[in-house]
Amino acid sequence: YHNAFSLCSKKVRMCLAELGIPYRSRHIDLIETGSYENISRAFLTVNPAALVPVLVHQGHPIYESHEIIRYAAALPQAQSRLVPE
Repeated sequence: YHNAFSLCSKKVRMCLAELGIPYRSRHIDLIETGSYENISRAFLTVNPAALVPVLVHQGHPIYESHEIIRYAAALPQAQSRLVPE
């Protein structure tokens, strides 16, 4: 779950691309864009804080962008490293 104008969402999308990890994208409209999808009942079940980005992997939501990046980098399917040894 992300928004095109969210810097944290962009950061996560860039890292997923760098790691070569495929993902299914779900754009969420924010209050700032004139819509309120991030405070809809459906999205609040994914993230009660109503913030993007959110990565849901195997039914487990991960909310903070740095945590998402750290989690993705540790996945076995990651095809590269974000930080050198």
